[in-house]
Amino acid sequence: MPSIFDPAAAFQTLLDQVALGVRAPGTEGHRACSDLFAQRLAGFGFEPTLQQWDVTFREEPTRLTNVLVRIPGHDPTAPSTLLGSHYDARWIADHDPDPSKRLLPIPAANDGGSGTAVMLELARALAEEPPAGDVVLAWFDGEDLGGLEGFEYAVGSRRFVGDPGEGFDADRVIALDMVGGRNMRLNIEGNSLQNPAGHALFVDLFQRGRAAGHPAFFDNEVHWIYSDHGPFLDAGRTAICLIDIDYPQWHTHADLPEHCDPDSLGQVGSVLLDLLRVPESPR
Repeated sequence: MPSIFDPAAAFQTLLDQVALGVRAPGTEGHRACSDLFAQRLAGFGFEPTLQQWDVTFREEPTRLTNVLVRIPGHDPTAPSTLLGSHYDARWIADHDPDPSKRLLPIPAANDGGSGTAVMLELARALAEEPPAGDVVLAWFDGEDLGGLEGFEYAVGSRRFVGDPGEGFDADRVIALDMVGGRNMRLNIEGNSLQNPAGHALFVDLFQRGRAAGHPAFFDNEVHWIYSDHGPFLDAGRTAICLIDIDYPQWHTHADLPEHCDPDSLGQVGSVLLDLLRVPESPR
């Protein structure tokens, strides 16, 4: 029987990240988070690659780390897929209703903890039963540095696009961002639809989600969002983003596990697992 996506296991990974405390770049929790992914990937039998570089942030040298792993597929004719999600937490809570909290780092349960948790559970499932085409999993760093000390959003994925390293490129890219909120509805992300191949991939995923009856793929609002798929699109690549930007706790101190749901993680994870194992969706 095929290995299935386990929402409870994904949610536990979300909880494990939050338990590390502040995970903004330059903190102990941030370093521990990249270690957590690397160690668990090794436990699944993979050899993760760490793509590291230094920046100056808050007048201090700060190391950023992308955690990468490639999972070989069994069908050489199937497209290769990169799944990416950022694990860094935002240094400030710029949307918090309490002005006194806006300069403090967010807990980042959903915005930093959800897509990364989905990817780790996908890694476990794919270790037990390989995908059709090759899969690259990329835990990107520095996505939420945007607007801080001159940094743009998507620092880690931009670094990757400029230097992916040998063996980590892919035919198509799917970024995950805030996919764990309670009663989540994924956005129709406008940038994802501009490239014809990206448009087809986006439609394919939503058709699969709706065919499975997953609420996250119904009643969706249109938004234009720049996340970790942005640098790939800027480079002319096929890239899309699954995101719920309407998450009410976005960039606030209420971004806590209590506002997240294993079922939301499971809806996204199961659809992605289906895509990776069965590239051609039924029409």
